[in-house]
Amino acid sequence: MRPVYYKVFDQGRYMGTYTATELQTMLHCGRQVPRECAADCRRYRGRYNFVLVNDSAGLSLQELAKAWDIERLRILRAAGRIT
Repeated sequence: MRPVYYKVFDQGRYMGTYTATELQTMLHCGRQVPRECAADCRRYRGRYNFVLVNDSAGLSLQELAKAWDIERLRILRAAGRIT
């Protein structure tokens, strides 16, 4: 199972990107808190905002790179840059 990442903001200031497990330890919250707060666009403890980081439908970096190469070549062919 792939970890889920959240961008964390403390009163509007970006803190970093963390997994739910890391946030559980850092903020002393339940593992489900970041997911629920991100889904409801509400603050945790009146100060922390969580934004779910899109992981591109669970693709690995190699899969993303391959998909990008395919699309890039398709665009270049359509523009007549390569044959």
